Amino acid sequence: MKEAELVENVGVDASTFLRFLRLLRNSFSCISVIIAALLVLNIVYNLKYVDSGSRNALSLLTIQNLDGKWVWPALAASYLISEFNRKGFERY
Repeated sequence: MKEAELVENVGVDASTFLRFLRLLRNSFSCISVIIAALLVLNIVYNLKYVDSGSRNALSLLTIQNLDGKWVWPALAASYLISEFNRKGFERY
């Protein structure tokens, strides 16, 4: 449905709300793919390089124990997420 038809049928407030929901859906879809890939890297690193006595369930999900070059994917993911959000707000 076109934007003008949507405004005519449901009004400006509802149209704006639906547009915002579409923005959130698209943003969180992209973010979840990036975070899932980053989560796999965190778990692999923690299982390979961190001894079992110093890791717990929370440290598997965060970058708490990452060291060296393994930190760079987390930084790249934060830049990608910021860029997706910036592009999303410009588009809608």
